[in-house]
Amino acid sequence: MFSKLALIAITSLALVVEAAPSLLLKTAGPNAVNTVGDLHVVTTLTNTGNETLKLLNHPHTVLSGLPSNNFAVSHKSGARPSFKGALVKYRARASDNKNAYTVLAPGQTMNFEHNLGQTYNFMTNSGEGEYDISPRNIFYVVNADSSISSLEAQTSSHTAKVSGALAVSPSHAMKSKRATFNACNADQQTVIQNAIPPAPPQSITQATQL
Repeated sequence: MFSKLALIAITSLALVVEAAPSLLLKTAGPNAVNTVGDLHVVTTLTNTGNETLKLLNHPHTVLSGLPSNNFAVSHKSGARPSFKGALVKYRARASDNKNAYTVLAPGQTMNFEHNLGQTYNFMTNSGEGEYDISPRNIFYVVNADSSISSLEAQTSSHTAKVSGALAVSPSHAMKSKRATFNACNADQQTVIQNAIPPAPPQSITQATQL
């Protein structure tokens, strides 16, 4: 009788574990670059669970599309390149606007490309050498009751050797200056755009109406 109850308990536990949401985040890119302008990596996010996930496009995740600080980049010496991308204020809330989140069905995979040369300056703190590149792996799930919960993805990092030009030129960086709007109506965009002062290179303002 005890063995039968133990078997039932183990089976129930296995079903709970199997039903738990899970994500896999892989990173791929060149093994070596002669300029950081060519340091493009691709992250692949896969829903490895058996339920559909509604994920917020949080600026500290690969889902945002912004050059925000969503990678941990470290030299083999332990030094880290300086961050020069977008500093985004964001308030995590559920939203009915489809631009505020990404939906991943079970087994579905999405790829995202990132230009790390526009986001990090490898000259000031770290220099040439091998770098370990790992995306931040905390995602934010919008639950059925509109509550938000965090989900840690399994990750794989990428190693690349960086040499040559260690920072993107200012003229190239200026091309990335823009204001982006997430889930704002036309009137809100106009008010925000008029309030934005002349911005330095790589300065990005994101407004989110949730």
